[in-house]
Amino acid sequence: CLIKTGQSFEKIECANQELTEEFPEQPIDELLICSETNTALSFLTMVSETKGYFLKHAEYPFSHPTDTTMLFECWKIEQDSYGSWQSSMLLTFVLPLTFLYGQDRLYESILRLVPVYFKEDIYFVSMDTEGNLDVYRHRNANRQVTCCTQVPGEHYFFTPVLCNGTLLCGGMITTDLNSESVDGTSLSPTMTLNEQGEQLVTFLEISK
Repeated sequence: CLIKTGQSFEKIECANQELTEEFPEQPIDELLICSETNTALSFLTMVSETKGYFLKHAEYPFSHPTDTTMLFECWKIEQDSYGSWQSSMLLTFVLPLTFLYGQDRLYESILRLVPVYFKEDIYFVSMDTEGNLDVYRHRNANRQVTCCTQVPGEHYFFTPVLCNGTLLCGGMITTDLNSESVDGTSLSPTMTLNEQGEQLVTFLEISK
């Protein structure tokens, strides 16, 4: 359940009749109620007081013992001119379960894999048919999706970070020789040591 209490937006897990008991002195505005079985809402991100995004996915990802991936839906929720909240699904993406659970999971868990939202674009990562993890750009104006990191060889990229006007992608460092371009430039994150023993980390730059 997504609710607004005063100026705060929250995701809570409770039945409708419990809302007034948990927030007895605050006006409650129900943004969205999800009653689907084995479905969870997570990572609510409000970009303004009237617009936000959230993820929808299975609450228990291991429904089948052979599952190796997890499907996510990215939704937009927005308040219209009449004050009502409307929601719509924008895109879907797939993540490998090995990055989320088990001994090989990411240290930061899913945080490096959730979409990032800008005024004109949404950047997200999704696994392709060969098991690689690529960064995609979703244009909010026309909903066009473009792959930003379609490089040869094994690669696992994370969602980009904006630094001094440049989008930089981190990811898993691999030793695949195919992860270099013709001129020897690395197409994936690298980590090296200089003569002073300092670690130098490079990131893939993508265009906005």
